[in-house]
Amino acid sequence: MSNVYVIADAVTAADTWGIPSGQFLRGFLVSAVIAIVLSIFLRKAYTRSVSNPRGSVGPLTPPEMGMLVSDERAVLAALALLRGAQLITATGIARSMTTADTHALDPFTRSVYDRIAMGGSLSVGALTSSLTVPLAQLRGSLVDRGLLVGPDHRRAAKMATVPIVVVGVVGLLRVIAGVLNGKPVFFLILALVMLTMAGLLVARSSRRTRRGMTEMMIAWQNNAHLRPSRAPALGSYGPASAAVSAAIFGGAALWLLDPAVAGASGVSSSESSGGIFSSGDGGSSSSGDGGGSSCGGGGGCGGGGGGCGG
Repeated sequence: MSNVYVIADAVTAADTWGIPSGQFLRGFLVSAVIAIVLSIFLRKAYTRSVSNPRGSVGPLTPPEMGMLVSDERAVLAALALLRGAQLITATGIARSMTTADTHALDPFTRSVYDRIAMGGSLSVGALTSSLTVPLAQLRGSLVDRGLLVGPDHRRAAKMATVPIVVVGVVGLLRVIAGVLNGKPVFFLILALVMLTMAGLLVARSSRRTRRGMTEMMIAWQNNAHLRPSRAPALGSYGPASAAVSAAIFGGAALWLLDPAVAGASGVSSSESSGGIFSSGDGGSSSSGDGGGSSCGGGGGCGGGGGGCGG
């Protein structure tokens, strides 16, 4: 009888933390699924609490349309607007503006004009690097209007991953203990990888909110006639047409308007929608108060077997 107790004690001592591997793995998988569901719920709650637009959307200027895609696209739109209005020459010389020109231009485009007038390069990259404050102001106005994801939204999304992080830390400690005790930990490591992927999806934030994505789609549909691939006569639509086309479709619009300026700006001649239809940009799944659906599949952490949980 005493031999039975000795064997039982030996088996118990061999279990990491006194918990059998299979039992720990099953408990970990259940905890991982619960953590993922809870993190998705917290993300929706947190992001909804900070997604309160402080202004109406209103008509978007070409640089604002461009900002929905990228900082560089906002600069490109302003550059196209200035060239379309004949306020800069093909060689990058800024012409004198009239009072009417000043009132017709939005503040950001005037900042781009001032930079060029001071001898700045027509390179979109150089202009973007030198216009950090105007770009931040333009970006902030779109955040306030609920079109771009702001820092509060990103912080809220990261805070929502706390349940996943807690469960992940426990799993990592178990893996370390299992390795030190010579236990197989393959399935537990696989579960940790899946949990980490779920955490990254929960924490991910796109550039545009759902509201911003909707506005970008509307702009794309309403200005389909300005697609460079259709070779529109941009000059016949007015100075703003080239800027709108550049904001939505990219550098090909500037090449269509003025190849000399486009060459100096360093932009590509290929047409691009700026990731409007790309899932990698986040679209509606990770913007606004959504994003939870992409984090589903917590059960993907499954696949464990007895004796493989460290």
